[in-house]
Amino acid sequence: MAKAKSVACPACTVAWNLPVFHPEGTPCPKGAATGEQDAQVVQPATVHIATTINGYVMPAKMLAVWNAGVKQNPAPNFMFIGPPGSGKTDGGECLAAMDGYEHLKVDCASMTDPVDWFGVREIVVEDGVAVTYYRPSQFIETIQRRSVINLDEINRIPDAVRQVLLPLLDASRAVLNPLDGKIVQRHPECVILMTGNVGLRFTGTSAIDPAFTSRAAILNVDYVDEHVERGILRHKAGASEQLANQLVKFAVDVREKAKVDPDWPTVSTRELMNVCNFVSDGLDTTTALEICVFNGASSEGGASSIQSAMAILWAALGGTQ
Repeated sequence: MAKAKSVACPACTVAWNLPVFHPEGTPCPKGAATGEQDAQVVQPATVHIATTINGYVMPAKMLAVWNAGVKQNPAPNFMFIGPPGSGKTDGGECLAAMDGYEHLKVDCASMTDPVDWFGVREIVVEDGVAVTYYRPSQFIETIQRRSVINLDEINRIPDAVRQVLLPLLDASRAVLNPLDGKIVQRHPECVILMTGNVGLRFTGTSAIDPAFTSRAAILNVDYVDEHVERGILRHKAGASEQLANQLVKFAVDVREKAKVDPDWPTVSTRELMNVCNFVSDGLDTTTALEICVFNGASSEGGASSIQSAMAILWAALGGTQ
């Protein structure tokens, strides 16, 4: 399988202080890029350098796992596990675009009926005669092509639906379609990527079935390093250097508390970007944090609540309560 080329961009690399690549043919937002490099070339596993590809800051390990996996025939199953807003779903979409794969994201929580995965069967009257038509779902069409199918939040999938997916994940890579009685065969270059948030705080979730984990290469995805996160806030969300430093320090402190106290939520990069967007539109930083972060935490206990503790933590970093 031919490797997709990307263009090494000096302008973006200097701005981010990270290796930055753009897919070949994609214009650089900072100006013309020069020089070609293979997007598949990564640093050794012991050197953890994030790479910015098409605006997404990708962990080196994620890129290395992908590079090794797509060499396999047939294509493997991946599972990205980690906290919300850590880039699991965006990572799958970026990997697909990088190598020219078709991409389909499936919200597992919405697929409550096993038949939903296959499509619909319609009865239409034509010339006084009832005619049955089968219309395949986008999932069924895509799984038979070279593609990346992102099964988002796999731990929200109902028990009955798991039986549909398991045959497609094992060596047979095929399942019987109940709507037309035919076998659906997964394309040999169809990569299935499952993502999930793990933790008791997430309602409506189930334990991830070992039948899934045993059929997948599992990668634990965490938030990016602090200097990378600061770069994201500055160059993607337009934050000042001071604001980026304060927000990232606040997020890191909250995440450390969440590691030892399950009642504490984490703060995602996505939430920090939302804060920066509100600030850039004229809202003061503390109010932006309240509506994007604080108010999502528990207010039980009043002045002793986690919500209040977050505000105090922010104030200690130079913010205002």
